[in-house]
Amino acid sequence: MAAQKHGVAEVPTINVKHLSEKQREEFMHVDNRIGDMSDFDVEKLGVGLIDLIEDDEDRERLLALGFTKYDLDIDLDGVDKAPSEFPEYDDGIKTAHECPKCGYTW
Repeated sequence: MAAQKHGVAEVPTINVKHLSEKQREEFMHVDNRIGDMSDFDVEKLGVGLIDLIEDDEDRERLLALGFTKYDLDIDLDGVDKAPSEFPEYDDGIKTAHECPKCGYTW
């Protein structure tokens, strides 16, 4: 119904006819939790989505597929770009680390 509301004519589905009724119920619950248990890199998401969002209709379609307004409103300025200036290198910056328990240094 959400897809229809946003004008999406087709949505991907997974055929689970081969599963028993109990397995389908288990699959449904696990599938609904996958998003809660995952995380993603916002900048990488932005790079992937930037080509998909050409207008407000595309944005609405992605919202219907489960992305949030925050996901789609990320600031892509500077994504995949090196900074124009690097801070001065300071020899006093500690770069080695030592485990306080065993003394291992890396």
